[in-house]
Amino acid sequence: MMSVARRGSHARLRWRPVAIDHRAAIREAVGDYVHWSDFNLVSLISWDVDSANRFAIVDGCLAIRISNYAGGEELVALAGVGDVAQVASTLVDDVRADGHSGTLSLVPAPIAVILEGTGRFTAALEPDDTDYVLDVERLASLQGGALATRRSAVNRLLRDWPEARATAIDLRFERGQNALRRLVVQWATANPESASRAEDELVAIQRAIAHAGPLGIEAIGVEQDGRLLAAILFEVTTDGWSVLHFDKCDHRTIGVAPFLKRELARHLLTRGVRWLNYEQDLGLEGLRTAKQRYAPALLLEKATVTPRFTGPG
Repeated sequence: MMSVARRGSHARLRWRPVAIDHRAAIREAVGDYVHWSDFNLVSLISWDVDSANRFAIVDGCLAIRISNYAGGEELVALAGVGDVAQVASTLVDDVRADGHSGTLSLVPAPIAVILEGTGRFTAALEPDDTDYVLDVERLASLQGGALATRRSAVNRLLRDWPEARATAIDLRFERGQNALRRLVVQWATANPESASRAEDELVAIQRAIAHAGPLGIEAIGVEQDGRLLAAILFEVTTDGWSVLHFDKCDHRTIGVAPFLKRELARHLLTRGVRWLNYEQDLGLEGLRTAKQRYAPALLLEKATVTPRFTGPG
């Protein structure tokens, strides 16, 4: 049975490792914020590369403690539809008892507004953490001026390689798993400045593959002469939403990346999906430019929230 911390309790929060068995409890606690990437179970499990991610359910809200791969103290966040102001205060007191600053990260902007309105917190939007959300119908057609460069790249690919096709990658078998790993290694070799991030990402992808079935992770790719040129790991969630979790390609094949995203969108349309969360850019200029080229229709903004007090809880 899931243990839940109640408001007004002076006991420490009951932090637990994130596991697939907790899917229902986490989904219920996160409420309307299920579409924010940081509170997605696939993300929480895949990126738990050092087995440090933990969660607690506090008054019907989800609190998480996750590793900070940019360095510094762990990231502490919350989301949900309960009394978020009270939960935030409880959460801050709890993590400060462990020597944490009490600063909350990755807080969905609507919750940050509520917290700042109490007068007990200050909030600052963090553009690097914003999730880019793509309109699946627009991505499937690549119509409009904002997508002209993506459309042109796809047309060039199809002009040079008219038989290009996207196919499902079966993650149950070693052939697909190994092809994905080789693609990530090739990407890291071509981008030496991203080598350290690629190492963590390869571990995250391996974790995603290992739990693909229970987590509902699917994969689609483009292959040529037995070599995987591009691949996407994605998840169809709820209410017409989906998440693009991992996206890798061999950039020597011009146009293959937007082609695969277009094909993914066409597939998602057949399943009634309206939105695709393309996740955040992490403050990386190249990643930001790449994501903005797909003309996001929505932005899921997040904030850093800092308690105004500096003394003990």
